[in-house]
Amino acid sequence: MITYSFGNHAQAVALAAVLVEVSTVVVMPRTAPRIKTEEVKAIDAEVIFAGKTSVARKARTEVVVLHRDLWMVPPFDHSWIIAG
Repeated sequence: MITYSFGNHAQAVALAAVLVEVSTVVVMPRTAPRIKTEEVKAIDAEVIFAGKTSVARKARTEVVVLHRDLWMVPPFDHSWIIAG
């Protein structure tokens, strides 16, 4: 799995991946607070830093999806995420 976020969504996806025993990648902004990145890493997620905006992180995520055959979990604009 892969997502782009640096908040609760990043942690939730990382934890879900652990629970179903798959690896996960989280694309975070270069300006993310260290505590946020460390929390995501502590849940065994790989962190990739990209840009400062959501648009930049989404673009980087899409490239990683293509090269690594990962399933993207969008951080906000998907009906499953909105439904909770």
